[in-house]
Amino acid sequence: MYQRILVPLDGSEAAQAALSHAQALAVALGATVHLLQVVSQADEVDAPGVTDNPQASESARDLARRFLATNLAEAREYLMQMVAPLTREGIRAEIAVWEGPPGDKIVEYAQQRGIDLIVMSTRGRGGIQRLLLGSVTDRVVRSSALPVLVIPPAE
Repeated sequence: MYQRILVPLDGSEAAQAALSHAQALAVALGATVHLLQVVSQADEVDAPGVTDNPQASESARDLARRFLATNLAEAREYLMQMVAPLTREGIRAEIAVWEGPPGDKIVEYAQQRGIDLIVMSTRGRGGIQRLLLGSVTDRVVRSSALPVLVIPPAE
């Protein structure tokens, strides 16, 4: 039934809690696990002018680009660590690092890769905190046509 399982990870323990559930499903179903980390692009990279001084503006954009490149490299390294236990267990696994708004990119990745199931955690935010901060999990659940298994935060 589920042959391609997506687990979005952001480096948090809450997000990693979903991984053990996906791992168990992958073993039981012979599925491939896709690990995805979405790095939000710094607004400064696309800013038309950070300051009125063109040299300072270019310097700020260059710094933002380097910061983004570092974040992308760290995300790839993190996913390599997360995928190692899966491959040792004989689970087929793929990793990807994408850039952009996390909720949108998770759904886009799932559509492009033919994902059957998204397994992700929630941080347990509710009420006014969810309203003010938004929720990547909530956005994915509402905008994806795929089944989404939501893992609650560990108590």
